[in-house]
Amino acid sequence: MGRNATGKVGIGKAIELKLRNIAIIAHVDHGKTTLVDQMLRQAGVFRDHQQVQERVMDSNPLERERGITILSKNTAVSWGDTKINIVDTPGHADFGGEVERILRMVDGVLILVDAAEGPMPQTRFVTRKALALGLVPVVVINKIDRPDARPKEVHDEVLELFMELEATNDQLDAVFLYGSGRAGWASLDIDARAGDLKSLFQTILDAVPPPSADPDGSFQMLTSTLDYSSYVGRIAIGRIERGEVHEGQSVALLPLGEPGELPPTEGVIGRVTKLYGFDGLTRVEVERAGAGDIVALAGLEGVEIGKTVTDPDCRERLRGIAVEEPTLSVDFSVNNSPFAGQAGKFVTTRQLRDRLVRELQSNVALRVELTEQPDTFTVSGRGELHLTILMETIRREGYEFRVSRPRVILKEGPEGETLSVRVPIGVSDGHAWGGTAAPSVPRVRATGGIPAEPTTRCARGRPRRRGGGVRAVQPPGARDAVRGSRRPGLQRHDRGRERSAGRYGGERLEGEEAHQHPRRRSRREHPSRATARAHTRAGARVHQRGRADRSDPGRDPTP
Repeated sequence: MGRNATGKVGIGKAIELKLRNIAIIAHVDHGKTTLVDQMLRQAGVFRDHQQVQERVMDSNPLERERGITILSKNTAVSWGDTKINIVDTPGHADFGGEVERILRMVDGVLILVDAAEGPMPQTRFVTRKALALGLVPVVVINKIDRPDARPKEVHDEVLELFMELEATNDQLDAVFLYGSGRAGWASLDIDARAGDLKSLFQTILDAVPPPSADPDGSFQMLTSTLDYSSYVGRIAIGRIERGEVHEGQSVALLPLGEPGELPPTEGVIGRVTKLYGFDGLTRVEVERAGAGDIVALAGLEGVEIGKTVTDPDCRERLRGIAVEEPTLSVDFSVNNSPFAGQAGKFVTTRQLRDRLVRELQSNVALRVELTEQPDTFTVSGRGELHLTILMETIRREGYEFRVSRPRVILKEGPEGETLSVRVPIGVSDGHAWGGTAAPSVPRVRATGGIPAEPTTRCARGRPRRRGGGVRAVQPPGARDAVRGSRRPGLQRHDRGRERSAGRYGGERLEGEEAHQHPRRRSRREHPSRATARAHTRAGARVHQRGRADRSDPGRDPTP
């Protein structure tokens, strides 16, 4: 790539540029963003001795505050004569829609697995999506320098996961690397403990195939991500599936629907006013881009995720982007309390509705529905964190609104019955994964976080805290059944009860009685409470004596 006299980058034909498109997927806190930092550094994106903040890809303020990745982001590095487009993805299950919508842009995935924890639930989810699309996996067993690392066992667990997900023979032959993203090294040798990322870059070039796109056909691109600029407006980001595009070219924006050829009357004609490519952390203007590259187009009004951008003379629509259905819903409504208008500047129904509709353009896993009340909207998402991030985002933008209690979205079967998923929770090899419980003890996880109905007492008779949430309900005796299978770190609550019982001279309650009265320690009162109660009784006696004196004038007032 080189810059011309106008300052734009000219990349020429796609066949002249070697490309690799990969996405980094993993469970939360397995080191995706940290590894991307080291890849950018060792690929020469940063200057020598340049001060760069940790997790540089997490540019969103909420991401910096919470220490998590919320949005998928594109970056690119050059290794030799090959450009590697990298997509960093979230690890939380609530943001699985961000992962699903970008997998169509890449040809391979870098699966990170913690060397101590092994494959986790979100690892299974994103790996299943990637393998179903036929993407080439490259497995990196990360954090191998941890004291409790067990890389050989994790290697076998990943292969078992691939077999359970019905991976093909080629996918089962995935390359395994072992390294530490924070230390900035990866190796094909399981016994290595230092080095750099050269083995990782070379493995990407060797294992991940180049984009299988037609450089000589008419232009065609699927919109996978949206961005916005106050200067050029809405920006569509995606991979060019066929042909090439240049700045100023006329294109057709096709509506959502089934894939196939469309008549010339379908779609809206637009013009590419700006064309961008990715270079490191920056977005640079380019004159033209070819098949297989990930680019950003500006100038298309009404573009949405999943829409196809094509040549006006060949309007062939691509298959859209499908994501998992929402699991939790909450009602957004206008704040009509006496203090309305004091916490925000956007307070009307129209402003709230427009903001939620605008969110649908980039948040593909979100659903917004109208209700019978004109000032209330039902918003459905993938989980509590998904909806919480949405609430905090629009609140910081100056919107004032109310939210209801979350509700779990129930699915009905063909005969109208409510479908449920029974998740077995077991203990194997002395390690408890997920929730710890005996295999025969059922447990119900409180997914809503807030009670579905306003009640004053819990099912066990314990007073509910004002504004409290749903507690996991266990059958009688379940607490004693699971106590022996808990890890040592989960015994602190029980040890605290023992210390409290010894301090106040009481006896520790066991079994069902302890569950019904978790705050009861002993019959003996705290010294401060006993003193206060004694003063109250003394005051009551003086008050009664005064009343008796007033009722009997002839009585001697001397005690």
